Amino acid sequence: MACRHSVVFLVVALFALAPAAGLATSIDGERAEGLQIVPIANIQDSSSYYDGRIVTIRGVVTIGAGVLDDLYTRAYVQDESGRGINVFDFDMVTELVRGRLVEVTGEIDDYLASGASYPTTEIKDVTVTVVQSG
Repeated sequence: MACRHSVVFLVVALFALAPAAGLATSIDGERAEGLQIVPIANIQDSSSYYDGRIVTIRGVVTIGAGVLDDLYTRAYVQDESGRGINVFDFDMVTELVRGRLVEVTGEIDDYLASGASYPTTEIKDVTVTVVQSG
């Protein structure tokens, strides 16, 4: 008889994000023309719409790279709505450190793990910009 175990993480962002969602800014505050930040809540509420699309999110790293997996990037980012998204990359993305405010650009994927009943929405194949160290 196979034994199945589940692990549930409760993750809470500890500080408010700034600047507000909208057009992205670089580390020095200059506007990045045409770069639209997509709220994570929008992605989670309409994952089939975003599946396969390239988006940019902005949020606080609440589970950093190297915590859940030491071979690949498996991290978690939350925005000011409190909603979060898994971040996955086949390379270790060392910029994803707990407490950092980051912009993450990548492809949205509804990933169905082997043996899972429901897919997990994630952003994969990512490029990360540190906006503010935590």
